[in-house]
Amino acid sequence: MKKHDHDHEEGDCCYEMSTQEVDKLLKEAREMLQKNPQHVESVMALVEYALSQDEFEQAIELIDKALKQTPDSYLLLFKKAMILLDEMQDIDLAFPILESLLNEFIHLSPEEIWQEFDEEIVLDTLLMVIDCYRLKKHFSMAFEMALKLKEILPQEEAAILALSTAHFEMGEYKKALFLLEPNIKENEDADFLWQKAQIYCAQGEFIEADLIFKKAYELDEESYHCPKRLSQSEFFSFFEEALDEMPEDLQEVMKSYSTSIEAIVPHKLIMDNLGKISPLALATTLSDKPGKHITFFQKNIENAAVVIDDVKNVIIASLVYELENID
Repeated sequence: MKKHDHDHEEGDCCYEMSTQEVDKLLKEAREMLQKNPQHVESVMALVEYALSQDEFEQAIELIDKALKQTPDSYLLLFKKAMILLDEMQDIDLAFPILESLLNEFIHLSPEEIWQEFDEEIVLDTLLMVIDCYRLKKHFSMAFEMALKLKEILPQEEAAILALSTAHFEMGEYKKALFLLEPNIKENEDADFLWQKAQIYCAQGEFIEADLIFKKAYELDEESYHCPKRLSQSEFFSFFEEALDEMPEDLQEVMKSYSTSIEAIVPHKLIMDNLGKISPLALATTLSDKPGKHITFFQKNIENAAVVIDDVKNVIIASLVYELENID
């Protein structure tokens, strides 16, 4: 956020106010907008209230209306991208907005950035851009953005974690762990521990990984869980149920594919397809096997399932995603 904009957290007060206070705030915001349609602070109050009611499309409409008055407002564009990405999962609409915001500062030195932009919104913009590249399976670009973020904010924990993740997804497990260890030693952070557990799991060190997963869960039970482990036969049962519950059109598509199940993503597959597949992948169509083939990765699917009944849904979601995003 440019320094002359107001802090982007002010609208969040809607969540902590009484009904009467909210009504008063909304009335004042509407009155202010009638006097000054460019008053971004009032727009944000109305947007935050719409979000608190899960009215995501209404929030976007409010922002779009305001953007007609102030088309270059970093805050409004940022908020729109955040809603599209986090709440509506529309990466195709969010990403171009984020790219345009990124271009406002990515070419600047850290000193030049802090002269004009707010630290928190620069951090959040870069983190969302990195997430978009990861969702698009452009892991090399995610790595470049993570390096830039670490350059801009070298001591920021989110930047360290983002770069560790980027190294991890480029198959550089030792470098990923190296970035995590100092923070874990100084302060046992659940986010860093969860990441460490995923790296150990990807290396095939399953017992150690599960101990670390458990530790992360104990530190932050709201954000994390203890992955439930299944035997091969138990997992295959979930797999068969998932195939049976797939939409009919996708079941038809699946008839042309062979399938296999592996514990983890082979490191060789990652290095042979550098920047195209993550060690966190749930499934992939990348294969050296003849014909059309999809491989599922049991440990990653177990890690993604909050409770054991989620395993089937995670399999379905991963399969749908792979079939809809085949190059």
